Amino acid sequence: MAKKSNKQEINKTVLHKPGAEWLTRDICDYYHDKAKEISDHSTGDPGFNALCKELKERCDITETQAINIMNGYHINEYIAFHEKLQAGGADWLSGDDIEYLEWIAEKEERKKTGLDDYSLLDDD
Repeated sequence: MAKKSNKQEINKTVLHKPGAEWLTRDICDYYHDKAKEISDHSTGDPGFNALCKELKERCDITETQAINIMNGYHINEYIAFHEKLQAGGADWLSGDDIEYLEWIAEKEERKKTGLDDYSLLDDD
């Protein structure tokens, strides 16, 4: 397991990409409604994938978050998380939020190194 990050490290590395929009109810509703118009609500549909990529890049969120939003899952939680992040960065986040950011950072590190979800990262 990767070593635990403190709030200062998270502030510098994992927060929100400059220029990306903050996730809002309107944005979530827009993409959820657009996804309902697509017959196949899965990552196998090119239209769904394109919409997912657009949302991911627009708001600097993970692919999992984008897929969940488009399918109507966890929207309130994602909005609350991004509102806390926007309001005060990592200093305003709870322990669960910090764990979530660490999980995102670990998944990104796995992608860079080519590891799957079941491989262990070094604790360097």
